[in-house]
Amino acid sequence: MKVAVLVNGNFHPYLRRETLSENLVSIQKVFSGCDMFYQTWDDEEDRHIFKDIKDIDLKYVSKPDPINYDPYLKAYDNIHPRYFNGLTRVTAPNATELRSRGCFQHISLSKQYDSIPKGYDFYVRVRWDAYFNESFPLKDILTLAEDHVIGIASIPNHPSIIKQNQSFTKQIEKDHYLTLRARRKTLRDHIDRGTYCIINETGSQNDYPYCRWGHYLKDFVIIFKEEDMEGFDIEESYRTKQLYGAEFGWHQILCRKRSHINIDGLVSIYRNIDTSVRTFNKLKVGKLI
Repeated sequence: MKVAVLVNGNFHPYLRRETLSENLVSIQKVFSGCDMFYQTWDDEEDRHIFKDIKDIDLKYVSKPDPINYDPYLKAYDNIHPRYFNGLTRVTAPNATELRSRGCFQHISLSKQYDSIPKGYDFYVRVRWDAYFNESFPLKDILTLAEDHVIGIASIPNHPSIIKQNQSFTKQIEKDHYLTLRARRKTLRDHIDRGTYCIINETGSQNDYPYCRWGHYLKDFVIIFKEEDMEGFDIEESYRTKQLYGAEFGWHQILCRKRSHINIDGLVSIYRNIDTSVRTFNKLKVGKLI
């Protein structure tokens, strides 16, 4: 079985540089035996962030210019409203500029995918800041990917996470940082335990109703086949303002021919598990929390 792992996108500047190097080693261990490909944006900020990354064939590609449209609202206008229940970020005011970049991740994959050899059984899209369970069950996930596109991401505000911290949160509810730190520690523990929930496309009895998104492909890790990419021009769709934002865009691109499965668990991103005051303050300034 041939597997190509495409690590792409950026590594956010509010995260510690040491984390990037450490996480690269973790990703390489998880996907040992797979063919690895690495890419990031060719701009001053990203070249600075990645300047200490050595011993890999790291490709730099040009970052697209933002186009004046909101890809989340584009999705909202074309998908049944029930799929947006609880997603305040989609229609939140004063966030259009941030949301306008919600398609850069798709363009990053498009550029990398077009540049690598084909003929793999599976392609795995991975974020630079993805935090993995160290015993990530790759073989089991690839078995699921035989018949489905797979999206993986742990839900940071799942009721089970909130419930575990409920009594503590009541004591410190006036301190946003301490509340968030407690939840992030719980989430990291959840990832480290390796428990996960498989959520099929049509819904499940999961206790978090937003897990039932039908047009939403979780995107910390995505596993797909060559056939899933064929026939969709990502960059043209962006230029013509037809591409949806983030998870909705991934579903739009990859789930035209095969159904998808979302997995809650196994992978998070450092933004959601970093308990440091430094990261909290930077996220707060950037209006990301």
